[in-house]
Amino acid sequence: MVAMAMVIEQCQVVPPPGELTLPLTFFNVVWFNFHRIWRILFYKLSVSKSDFVKIIIPTLKHSLSLALQHYMILSGNVVYPLNSNNLPELHYVTGDSVSVTFYESDMDFNFFIGDHRRNVKDFCHFVPKLVEPCKSATGDVQLAPLLAIQVTLFPNHGISIGFTNHHVVGDGASIVGFIKAWAMLNKFDQNERILGENFRPFYDRSVIKDPYGLTTLLWDIMKKYKVEMCDIFSIPSHDKVRGSNDIIKLETLIFSRCPGLTHVTSFTKIATTKEEIDWAKEVSAIDKNRTFSVGGSPKHDFYAVDFSWERTEKLESVSIDSDSGIAMYLSKSRNSDGDLEVGLCLSKNRMNAFAAIFNHGLSIL
Repeated sequence: MVAMAMVIEQCQVVPPPGELTLPLTFFNVVWFNFHRIWRILFYKLSVSKSDFVKIIIPTLKHSLSLALQHYMILSGNVVYPLNSNNLPELHYVTGDSVSVTFYESDMDFNFFIGDHRRNVKDFCHFVPKLVEPCKSATGDVQLAPLLAIQVTLFPNHGISIGFTNHHVVGDGASIVGFIKAWAMLNKFDQNERILGENFRPFYDRSVIKDPYGLTTLLWDIMKKYKVEMCDIFSIPSHDKVRGSNDIIKLETLIFSRCPGLTHVTSFTKIATTKEEIDWAKEVSAIDKNRTFSVGGSPKHDFYAVDFSWERTEKLESVSIDSDSGIAMYLSKSRNSDGDLEVGLCLSKNRMNAFAAIFNHGLSIL
């Protein structure tokens, strides 16, 4: 699919003046070298380019600035000391900002919101690139931005909002909290009173106790390997396709085979085993091309994110589309509270094989 895209506006959205420093803990230091997280939310919306420019862009920018008042650390940087044994930290100072780009695309919106197989490379047009890391004025630390946003208009069909964030700034719950706060402020005319405590971040790191120095121990292990400040995520060099679907038939089959069950959890439908190893040395030594990972969570309901354009029509996690290893993404289903949506990225041949094996498994259950 040939893409034609045009930049409508590029801007920097800033929170209020201030300063905030957050030390890393053992919860997030392990993600320091992880590739950036790419997500895209798609919304059906019949809007012209003129209305997009006059109404939607100004409203999105203003509501984002209000959301960043509470999530100001997302406007900052991860700070990596170059010549000391100090731990990295997250830091925001007055003048830091989030890069936001508004695009127009002539690609087929309906193509992207389906569950059929689609080429991975087509989605890369709708996620922003983070600015490359740079040295501080003093030259003793490197600074890497934490968040970038891209909003793309498909005239008279829909809008996509792409997010790229550094994993070290927070987990999925943190990011979905920020996105929901932004959406609520956009929907309810920038009324900050509608933001409950569930949509306001908690920054007090003193509640995290580390009596055994686990954070330092993990960082010492991380430093033995190359510390990568640039985004190490790469677009697949060969054709890979994406596919997704709801796990609905599995629940029906499980109930038919086990009529005594009164409830089937998501983890009954998809069995995932983990071997405990608290594991950092072993993981670092694994051949990444032979890994299989599961990301996301059905508890992070991106389909409930409503910017006043109704619910999210489609979520795509582009981060699973790298050349190294195989990854699967789980999310809450758009259509049912009790079901999962699964996203998978494989080469065409592997996807055909997976579909055949999966369908055969369903047929014999």
